[in-house]
Amino acid sequence: MKGLLLMAALAAAVFVWPPLAEGGNGPCDAFEKRAIKTGLMAGMKGFDLPKGWHGFGQWLGQVAQRFSGGQVAQTVVAGLYPNAPLFLACTGVYWWAVVDPDGLHKAIINIR
Repeated sequence: MKGLLLMAALAAAVFVWPPLAEGGNGPCDAFEKRAIKTGLMAGMKGFDLPKGWHGFGQWLGQVAQRFSGGQVAQTVVAGLYPNAPLFLACTGVYWWAVVDPDGLHKAIINIR
């Protein structure tokens, strides 16, 4: 019984933590905020900025994110996992961004 409760608490934490940690409205919004903070979208087609403009890019990303609410992240995640439910895929990609941001950055750049 204790094991079952522990597993339920762990599963709840995996899905509840991203929006709480990033101040988002859901896992896609949380992933988008994390991606903007860490520059994960840099190098993706349409997101390149000249050298020395990274700070401006982050600022611009934060402004754009206020209006997006996770829609850009939904598009990126759908490109990575087209057949997965967005709620699950965004949660998984959020944790991928936490654990291996470089690997996720490479995957994002290769989306066609």
